[in-house]
Amino acid sequence: MSETNFLAQIAEKKIVPVVKLDYADQAQPLGEALCSGGLPVAEITFRTDAAEESIKTMKKEFPEMTVGAGTVVNAEQAKRAVDAGAAFLVSPGISRPVIEFALDNHLPVFPGICTPSEVMIAMEYGLPV
Repeated sequence: MSETNFLAQIAEKKIVPVVKLDYADQAQPLGEALCSGGLPVAEITFRTDAAEESIKTMKKEFPEMTVGAGTVVNAEQAKRAVDAGAAFLVSPGISRPVIEFALDNHLPVFPGICTPSEVMIAMEYGLPV
């Protein structure tokens, strides 16, 4: 999914559920509930060992879902997330390797930003959000 299409979907739905799954077997019922409720999008945080498998499960069981990875703190996690099927990346702060990996792979990336210097770094990369 292109960044423009993803941002349009978010503008339409107004929300992206941010989910921390402790067990990969929680992904299928969550995906079913989100899709049934008309919200086929989720950010699965990489704060647990279940994240990678959860993304794979959601993408396999619900191909219409837009599933992304959150709390991505390095390029290795970014690669694992994309290999699992993540369509976008969210990091808790500015990480040039994560941003560059996402841009090289044509993925939307949303770093956490809170200082003017971080805003300037995001602008250097042309990040719209």
